[in-house]
Amino acid sequence: MNGLSFYASGIRPKGRIELKDSQIQRLLFTKTKAWEYEKEWRYVESSNGSFDLPGSIQEIVFGMKCKKSDIEAIITLCEKSNLKNVGFRQAFIAAGSDKLQLGKLKYNK
Repeated sequence: MNGLSFYASGIRPKGRIELKDSQIQRLLFTKTKAWEYEKEWRYVESSNGSFDLPGSIQEIVFGMKCKKSDIEAIITLCEKSNLKNVGFRQAFIAAGSDKLQLGKLKYNK
């Protein structure tokens, strides 16, 4: 794979990122020490489409600005895919703080 197109707001590609660029490779495949406690996988396929995951999904973390409709869509997809025991958390900034924290997602359909 030489590169990928990226989309913004669900409309036509906004540009192309060349994966052979060493700076892009460092960005995609390097994690800082502060995040090394996370046991995340970064998985890249050389073609597009649907792929089986090489493991199970244990948790999904939503950003603090994630739209409710997007959260609902992901949770519904998990339910339809019969994914059990998946935890959902969301980032937030605690009152009187400027630090990002994660809390259990309070989700109501």
